[in-house]
Parts: sequence; C-alpha cells; structure tokens
Amino acid sequence: MKSGKILIIVTNHSKYPSRTDTTGLWVTELTHFCDIVKEAGFEMDFASPQGGATPLDERSLGWLYMDKSAWAHLNDSSFMEK
Repeated sequence: MKSGKILIIVTNHSKYPSRTDTTGLWVTELTHFCDIVKEAGFEMDFASPQGGATPLDERSLGWLYMDKSAWAHLNDSSFMEK
C-alpha cells in the first residue's frame, strides 16, 4: 500500500564557484534515502532547481563508498531516468 508521494530535490551544481575541483550529488546520500522511502511505501520523483541532468560527484563513485544499494540504483534504468 502506497503512503503517498515524495518529491526529492537534487543538485544541478557540478563545480564550486571559487574552486577548481568538481562536485555533484553524492550517490549514497540519495540511494540510502530512497531505500528508506521506498520501504515506507512512498513513491518518489526527483527535481532539480534548473531541471535537466544531475551531475554525480565522481568521488562518491569510488570503491570505498559504493555499496550494493548504490550499484543497484545506478544499474536501474527507470531510476536513472527520473
């Protein structure tokens, strides 16, 4: 039984304004939250302030941070299309 819908706001930023390194969405911050929301029965949708693609922080894709949940979400085309 669905509990309702949640709109999750994600970033558009890929660069810091005053630095040379890149940034973006930290993958597991989103995927772990999505796991909890889904388990609670909520539907999810995503939006960003400027619309369009959400950049991923490359550092969050490292072996130290990626877990089963993150890989499952990244390999789920319906999740990635949202």
